Amino acid sequence: MKVFKIEYDVDNFQSLLWNKLDNGKSRRLEFDCEPISVPLTPPDVYSLKPKLQRGDFWMFNRTFAIPPSSFAKVQPFLEEAGQVLTLPYKSEEFQVLNALNCVDCVDKEKSTMSGIKRFAFVADLVPRGIFKVPYSYSMFVGEFTCDAETEFKTFVEKNGLTGLKFVLEWSNE
Repeated sequence: MKVFKIEYDVDNFQSLLWNKLDNGKSRRLEFDCEPISVPLTPPDVYSLKPKLQRGDFWMFNRTFAIPPSSFAKVQPFLEEAGQVLTLPYKSEEFQVLNALNCVDCVDKEKSTMSGIKRFAFVADLVPRGIFKVPYSYSMFVGEFTCDAETEFKTFVEKNGLTGLKFVLEWSNE
């Protein structure tokens, strides 16, 4: 079993940011393992580097946004991981993951908890798929079999989906 930290390839692909001129018209979305009540007034967003490539995943406020052209491909994985919310951007409706699978599966004795956090995990507690831990804003993915039918990371890589990077955080192998 391996746990990967989900990072965003913001040097090569577009990402979305809050428009500071929003002036509080929309509620700030925190994505902190709590359900967000809907309907909500979506925030006004913009692409930080609009000349970069459009990826299948766009970084957005500690999570990712998925354009309509990519959402159907990964929808089952996202719905399993939490709440999917609609985020308008220009003439499109992106989908944003609010990860609700928050699991305290960190091995605190083997983890580095100060400075740059580096987590070790309790193997029996690690969930399959996308999850968060209480000590971090980061999202992780648990991979057990490397099966593209059931494993998010393997599916993303085998289907050539872009915009995410998976960094090995821990392995029990």
